[in-house]
Amino acid sequence: MTIAGPPPAAEGTAEVVLTDPTRGFLLFRNRRGATATDRPQGPTIRDLTIRHDPLPFTQGRIVDLSADRRTITLAVDDGFPNVDAAPFTAHEPLVISANVFTADGARVKRVTEDARSNFKRFARIDAIDTQTAELRLADGIEPGGLQVDRRLALIPRHQNATLFIHADVTEPTYERVRVHSTANFAFEFNACDRPVVRDCVVTPAPNSGALVATNADGVHCNNCPRGPLVEGNTFRRTSDDPIVADTELMAVREFLDDQTVAVAADFGTRVGAGDRLVAATPSLERIGMLPAVDAVDERGGGITDDAVNPESVTFTDSVRDILEVGDALVGPRMRNREAVVRDNTVEATRARYVRFGGVAGGVIERNRFLGTNANGIELDASGDIRPGFSDLKGWSTDVRIRDNDIRDTGLVGVPSGIPRAIVVGVDGGEGLAPDASTTGRPHRNVTLSNNRIRGVAGHGIELADVEGVTIDGDRIENPNRIPVSDIAAYGIGLRNVRDATVTGVTVRSDADLSGFGWRVESEGVSVSDNRFEIDSTAQQAIFEQLREQ
Repeated sequence: MTIAGPPPAAEGTAEVVLTDPTRGFLLFRNRRGATATDRPQGPTIRDLTIRHDPLPFTQGRIVDLSADRRTITLAVDDGFPNVDAAPFTAHEPLVISANVFTADGARVKRVTEDARSNFKRFARIDAIDTQTAELRLADGIEPGGLQVDRRLALIPRHQNATLFIHADVTEPTYERVRVHSTANFAFEFNACDRPVVRDCVVTPAPNSGALVATNADGVHCNNCPRGPLVEGNTFRRTSDDPIVADTELMAVREFLDDQTVAVAADFGTRVGAGDRLVAATPSLERIGMLPAVDAVDERGGGITDDAVNPESVTFTDSVRDILEVGDALVGPRMRNREAVVRDNTVEATRARYVRFGGVAGGVIERNRFLGTNANGIELDASGDIRPGFSDLKGWSTDVRIRDNDIRDTGLVGVPSGIPRAIVVGVDGGEGLAPDASTTGRPHRNVTLSNNRIRGVAGHGIELADVEGVTIDGDRIENPNRIPVSDIAAYGIGLRNVRDATVTGVTVRSDADLSGFGWRVESEGVSVSDNRFEIDSTAQQAIFEQLREQ
């Protein structure tokens, strides 16, 4: 199926206006199943402009604060809905978040008044009149950043409200689509083979004055056999990660017999007969490859050898002595192979530029990343595997990150966590180095080359929990602009790394730095032909050992 606006020779695009601010637009799903042989061709959609009227979020100016700064009176901007309108009445108040902006709409860069965050959630929201709302912060939420005349964007994230959502189709393709508002993700692909998003624009509508473009991610890809091709797009002011490719791991819930395990598996997971699954411990120490899958009990279905969303998996041989309850599992149909993120521009996002939560053989190249409040490019796995917990992110293998222009990481908006321009690791596994690592090294073969990093709140590059690293020809300028960690100021950090080569790398700073790089619990590190300069004065380019091995 093809949906298209005017022909290429015509000017402009066809416009679609969504009148329900709690819903998406189109769902494309293969109803016959998910086997590789019968996954149908996905849609091709070109030359459309999508927006909501009324909008799925609101914004306004703070006109009053209570003495404890926890009750906010908000004057809602003209043309935006109040909090008694549809985007908000479908939710409990605690699931509505907000971010603080300056009076002219810029993101607040730093919060110093006894708080580290401008992210807000609420215990109560009420409409006082047609253009005024009163908001009460939820317990545990800090008032930092709140000031009279500053502005708030109130963002309800609606479940099942992705603009374009797909499951079990081949090559769904979006070209020259303009998205100006979303109630959740803009594009979501679950178990799809090679989705394509090319030359699209996800930004606030021109001249709208909107502080945000999306209520959540731009492109979100889950458990695809081949990962997304995201190329030539522009993302501006998204409320979460613009580009995501996740492998959502399964977790072993219980043994049904020596060869069969019940699993916790998310919606995008697909397993079929003949698949060879790889297992890891809850701390993501790789266990290795398991016997072939013999059959799958489909969630809500029955026993089959087709590739389906599993409730239990039966192997051709016993796994009783290999697996334990809580171990993680991943299969070949879930690995987002050959994911490509190329020639995109991301500006002023509230989250990371790109997040890979499990990719095999991916590339991130020639992108312009201009301003975020969090990490820049992140390869992240989950280090907390619990049966029944469905948000388990996988490890990445054979990923190349090259020729990217990465600026102002963690410097646009209040820093979230410890922003680094490029970071690889296991979430929740390390604490702040130099604390001891608590995870394995699930990531494999990560190559960084010729990236230019200019201005970052924390380290320019930090790699952890990975085996096989190459950093070649990267340039890091002015890292550690905002001290946000317990580690002193360095250009590069290595933690729990085996076999790393760092060559031809330049670290420069106009201000003092503690050193070129640090290392903790790392072995086989080779360093050559690197440069380290402070205020144009050459320094020794070495990795300092922060703790004894």
